[in-house]
Amino acid sequence: MGELDPTTTRASSRALRCAVVGRGRLGGALAQALADAGHRVDGPLGREAHAEGCDIALLCVPDAQIAAAAAAIAPEVLVGHCSGSSGLRPLGARAGFSLHPLMTVTGAGAPLAGAGCAIAGSTPEALASARRLAEDLGMVAVEVADEDRVAYHAAASIASNYLVALQDAAEQLASTAGVDREHLVALVRATRCSRSTPAVEASCSAAS
Repeated sequence: MGELDPTTTRASSRALRCAVVGRGRLGGALAQALADAGHRVDGPLGREAHAEGCDIALLCVPDAQIAAAAAAIAPEVLVGHCSGSSGLRPLGARAGFSLHPLMTVTGAGAPLAGAGCAIAGSTPEALASARRLAEDLGMVAVEVADEDRVAYHAAASIASNYLVALQDAAEQLASTAGVDREHLVALVRATRCSRSTPAVEASCSAAS
């Protein structure tokens, strides 16, 4: 896994017409973010969309539906999926890419700028398209090969889900001593901010 150019604010040379397929939270967030970045957006669309006339179709569908959704896309359209655990195999023989924001998305308008973004491409051109979209959205692109997807997805799951589980456990223990969860907030924030990484420092500065 290698981190790419961290410059994430360059302007795109040409606005793309992007179809966002999938009406869930990620589909809504990406559709809005792409429009805010100056691209023309069709969607979010249903899973049977063909995306005729588009430059790119982004599939924000469950992993098990990627292959079927990709097969429905018009052959001249470049297809990318947004799964964290799936490699490029579900896209079949056609050229394509993957683009997975390393961010918990709660709905349209979710902030993506500054987040990591795992990308891969079946051709140099497809990889370049994934990198461009990530940068246009203000994310830091990191190339993750198919053989590293299991480790990547496990790390993302641990960072997201285990943190919530640990905080819930701490809150339950604190409640037995008559301590409300609000009293743990400062401790959690200070512990997190003691880690010296650019992303953590930026988050802590914004919260202060």
